[in-house]
Amino acid sequence: MTRFRSFLIFVCLLTAAPAARGQAPAPLTRLTLDPVGQLGGPSLAIALAGDFAYLGVGRQVWVLDMRQPAAPVVIGQSEPLPAVIQDLALAGSLLAVAAGDSGLHLLDVSTPAAPIWRGGLDTNGRSLGVATAGPFVYLAESGPFFGGFKIIEISRPDAPRLLSAWRLPEARQVSLANGRAFVAAADSGLHIFDVQDPVAPRRLAVVPLAGAQDIALAGDLAFVALGAAGLSVLAVDNPAAPRFIGHFDDGNGVYAIAVMNQRAFLTDSFDGFRVLDISDPSRPTPRGAFAAGTPLYGLALTDGLAFVAAGRNGLLILDTGDPFALNLTLATPGPALDLTVANDLAYVADGAGGLQIVNVHDPTFPFTVGGLTLPGVASGIVLTDALALLAAGDSGLHLVDVHDPANPTLLGSFDTPGRADGVTISGTLALVADWIGGLQLVDVSDPARPWRVANQPIRGGANRVVMAGALAFVTAGDNEEFPGGLQIIDLSDPGHPAVAGEYLGVAATDVALQGSLAYLTVADRGLFVLDVGNPAAPRLLGALATPGRANSVRVQGSLAYIADGRGGLQVADVSNPAAPILIGAFATDGSAWRVQLLGDLALVAADSAGLQLLDVRRPVSLRHALPTPGVVWQTAVAQAPAPAIYLAAEAGGLQVVDAHDPARLTWRGAHTISPGWAAFVAAAAPLAFVADTRFGGLTIFDVGDAAAPRRLSALDLPGSTRALHLAGDLLGVAGGSSGLQIVDVSDPAAPALIGAGQAPGWANGVWITGTLALVAAGSGGLHLFDITAPTQPLLLSSSSDAAPALSVLLHGSLAYVARGAAGLAILDLSDQAHPQRLAAFDTPGWASGLALVDDLLFVADGYYGGLQILDVRDPRQPTAAGAFATPGQASGITVRGRPADAAGALAYVADGEAGLLVLRVRETPALPDRLYLPRL
Repeated sequence: MTRFRSFLIFVCLLTAAPAARGQAPAPLTRLTLDPVGQLGGPSLAIALAGDFAYLGVGRQVWVLDMRQPAAPVVIGQSEPLPAVIQDLALAGSLLAVAAGDSGLHLLDVSTPAAPIWRGGLDTNGRSLGVATAGPFVYLAESGPFFGGFKIIEISRPDAPRLLSAWRLPEARQVSLANGRAFVAAADSGLHIFDVQDPVAPRRLAVVPLAGAQDIALAGDLAFVALGAAGLSVLAVDNPAAPRFIGHFDDGNGVYAIAVMNQRAFLTDSFDGFRVLDISDPSRPTPRGAFAAGTPLYGLALTDGLAFVAAGRNGLLILDTGDPFALNLTLATPGPALDLTVANDLAYVADGAGGLQIVNVHDPTFPFTVGGLTLPGVASGIVLTDALALLAAGDSGLHLVDVHDPANPTLLGSFDTPGRADGVTISGTLALVADWIGGLQLVDVSDPARPWRVANQPIRGGANRVVMAGALAFVTAGDNEEFPGGLQIIDLSDPGHPAVAGEYLGVAATDVALQGSLAYLTVADRGLFVLDVGNPAAPRLLGALATPGRANSVRVQGSLAYIADGRGGLQVADVSNPAAPILIGAFATDGSAWRVQLLGDLALVAADSAGLQLLDVRRPVSLRHALPTPGVVWQTAVAQAPAPAIYLAAEAGGLQVVDAHDPARLTWRGAHTISPGWAAFVAAAAPLAFVADTRFGGLTIFDVGDAAAPRRLSALDLPGSTRALHLAGDLLGVAGGSSGLQIVDVSDPAAPALIGAGQAPGWANGVWITGTLALVAAGSGGLHLFDITAPTQPLLLSSSSDAAPALSVLLHGSLAYVARGAAGLAILDLSDQAHPQRLAAFDTPGWASGLALVDDLLFVADGYYGGLQILDVRDPRQPTAAGAFATPGQASGITVRGRPADAAGALAYVADGEAGLLVLRVRETPALPDRLYLPRL
């Protein structure tokens, strides 16, 4: 069976002018383009059976040996199916595959390392969900005319037979239990069928639950994912009369769900994985979360582990945490905004509730000891001996005697000029972060009569402050409209504070210190790690995005605990300050504002929910990630030491594919450049050079062992690294806003940036030779640099027009420039000081990637153009020679071989979310469109 659906192939004749009367016409040729192989695409589905996992990767099923879940091994790949795999279900030794517009496919997985296609059925709808029972497959299909719930008999896999179909245009997913089928059908709700007679199923009930996306069954309960509307719980002990018993909606949405051991595991619309306690199904309660940073799709569970199909990012294996770990909330009168802990007592700055004192000696039974209502909104607190100092917004600073926690007493107050948000103390000097009032220094040696010693203006509005020696570290600017940053104030002479250093331009919300490092929370951007060993020049080492609003941070050992607003409590590994990574999270009942640590407990000021106590020993965390070519932006091909294709796969990093047989592409290995994104790859075996377009930089890999790419080095580069071109020991880099960069890679273990050249525009593409560099610089056009002295690139000339220059290829004295929607331009560089445009050709899509073979120019032309091939024998009159409508977004192209050869050429197309597509391109004789006969 041919696995490829027929794609449109457009062929143009390369016609010559009519021959002179009585002469034979010039020989003509045409191009044929045939799909040969495909690999990659998003992972939307996962199924488990024994020691094996079956993962949908684009149009293929990958089989993984899971005997060591922390180190899964890919042992087999199916041939590509005609469409992207949406869902999977096992039926004995058969794997039923819902493959979108191509319907149902059946794979024999009796030998897991060699899955074999046995049969299929095009059911005319879009197959999205699949379940199996005995010799029957149950399909949920969408589509205005043929969408619905369908039952197929598969006793003969080579001839599956449609038994029945019930029209449901929005059917999304199906689950089975006790002779019943439960179908989630988007806005038409949940449909329950009796399927004991598969030829004549009976609909028992329809539950009007708008947005039904997925369904999980547990005993007599049905848990229905409702997309943006959250999760509903139904009692289905009487399937003809289901009853609503509970609902959960935290604003994050629910799109996929699985249930095990009184826990529900779900994916949400904020790229997150969440765990709910459903021991009381009428009140599902959050218990854990993990911010994946990428959309999540199918789920499968084993004890303690969740296997998640992560779209572009392949497979995530998550430790689902301790389902019975402490997670308890004590309500407080006002919104809990800050806290401190001493002697088993938690002192809570409780907004309008003033000061609340909670006994946490037994964390399973916290109780309020005492409290004190105060003027203003208590938002910051610090404790010294038996004196509590509270920052209370517009009412300033309050000093409270807490000798008797049951009866706290107000001793004195100080009305600051701004809005008191945060406070700390050094000896008898209170430091108040007073928003527009800056940093207020208040003498509290007599708590009844505090007085101002001095004040220090703070850019952006002071909100938090901590002390280290004689230095105060003040954060400022708690939203992006009023960015401030971190300002370091020297208080050696408290009466005359002085700025010692600053890191500005971000909306900082809190800071924690550990040695020479400062951990800075930045509103909507997450965690920044700064080196403040030299206070006069704080230096950014690393950064980490969080899913919510980063409000505060505490560091314990190599872990940072981040109160992340709606993102709950996020846990990050900061053992490498240059590359902090999220390793887990805990859900909070309210928005997480502040966090303090007490042994294995985290105490969180959780806004309107109050004080939350969490056992943080085992968060929901990432056990392993298997990066796949979920999205492919660029390709490179090398023939030594073995034929291999290298893919730049965004978060999937560098992907290595065995190219011995282009019809059966085999994945060999991957290496991420986390937290960066691989956007471009260049290869010179045994080396691969990968551009990080997210954070800017270059990573060099030894790919001599394709199954285990080995990172040799990484080089941080300014700007956004967009493209690479290698010439000998020099690597040209298109650095976005940083223009042209020249890197010496003679020692791949120690690459060095040796030169840079700046010119108008955004450097998207680059091509270098021994003495010349060309930079495609977006709206800045094409720039030519003399790099005879590579340490000092010299701008020779520029050529620009209204279309953006995205990439460039040089051949002889001709430059070919891809210009997005404007197609292609060809320039003559014979006079490098005055480039001349010879021609332009408007392609149908978005021209970005280029490759030249003989006189044929291959253009990766985006969603609408696919692969375009131009005849450029006459550079003043390029003509269309052929095209192939690829299913994805063609962005990169590499060609090996020649179309004129007997075997033709192989075109390797980086096709975005459609993965890697390999086409064979051949020249074949063609008849002229006109036949000229000699006159008799």
